[in-house]
Amino acid sequence: WLPPLSAEEEAAIVRSCAPAVRVQLATVYAASALWKLNSSFAEPRRSCAAVFALQMLEHLPPAVTATPLPALMAAAAPALVLLVETAIPALLLAPCCWAGVSSALSFHLAIAACPPPNNIASFGATTVPRLFFWIPEEAAAALREAAGPRPLAAVAMAAAAAI
Repeated sequence: WLPPLSAEEEAAIVRSCAPAVRVQLATVYAASALWKLNSSFAEPRRSCAAVFALQMLEHLPPAVTATPLPALMAAAAPALVLLVETAIPALLLAPCCWAGVSSALSFHLAIAACPPPNNIASFGATTVPRLFFWIPEEAAAALREAAGPRPLAAVAMAAAAAI
């Protein structure tokens, strides 16, 4: 058995792999957007984006759903999803990446809020933890210090700071 890593050793490992994790995650978002560049996704009658958008309206009162809003949402959803999923990797790799982190978190919140059976929260479950690699080392150190011996508190504070 190996002895546990010291905090400094662990931080060094995270620092060394962070650039690769950042590029990998940006590539996942770019590939997801690229995969949607097809006629089926762009057509609201066949696009899953339109289905998700309309499903979000399911719990609204008839006064809202009896308006042109559902048709407008269905028509705009494919283009909006493609725009967001194309913007996220570019924003994540920009010098000021907070817009990318915020966009990614908002995007995953929206798709996770979609009711079953079309909920795809699993995409967020696999990608959102990797967004912690964008937290600056100084901020992470301050969160660790503030949390003290409670590591879950540090995770909760980091998630709140990222939002």
